[in-house]
Amino acid sequence: MLVEHHADGVLPSAGRVRGVGRWVTREQALVPHRPAWPARPNVFQVATLAGLGWLVLVCSALPLTFGMRAHLLASHGTLLLLGTGAIAVLGIGIVYRFGPKLMQALGARAVVPGVVAAFFAFLGGQWQGPIADHFFAGPYDRFEREYADDCLAASPYRRDAVQERVEDRVLTVTPVSGGTTLRLGPAEDGGTHPLRPVDRATRAVLDQYGC
Repeated sequence: MLVEHHADGVLPSAGRVRGVGRWVTREQALVPHRPAWPARPNVFQVATLAGLGWLVLVCSALPLTFGMRAHLLASHGTLLLLGTGAIAVLGIGIVYRFGPKLMQALGARAVVPGVVAAFFAFLGGQWQGPIADHFFAGPYDRFEREYADDCLAASPYRRDAVQERVEDRVLTVTPVSGGTTLRLGPAEDGGTHPLRPVDRATRAVLDQYGC
């Protein structure tokens, strides 16, 4: 800090103190924390904005994708749409808040955030369907994953050697070569519960093969 020399000591300059005070109070206005949106965005900034928008769109589709696989659109469609809207509004708010800062780099470097966002949007679009299918698998896929490809893989109950059907939320698996018919439940589309034996005969067969 600049000072003035006096006969009996060294004191700060009153004018300088007032100047510093005015700067501190006007700092927010003179040097804003958030950069403004570009008036005329260049091609790289537009690409970044497109990548961010694509990512928001993919994230917004998550409730509908999982709801469809879980067969909840008919019963909980309104709730799923509200979830989609909430994610979209949140995503747009985040882009509005941080978009100018992400696009302020000079030249081609301004496109880097857009490329990253597009990469994650692509992965999200490709993976959300299979992930939803994994958690909300139907009875046939669940039998294959839990039994046919595991403990029953070398048995007469392997997937290519049985006949399957679902009735009253029970999956019946009958070996073509003959033998005990397995009865497993709950067999439902979009369910999350693992298949379990519903009678003693099925439990005995599963115990025999170490399931």
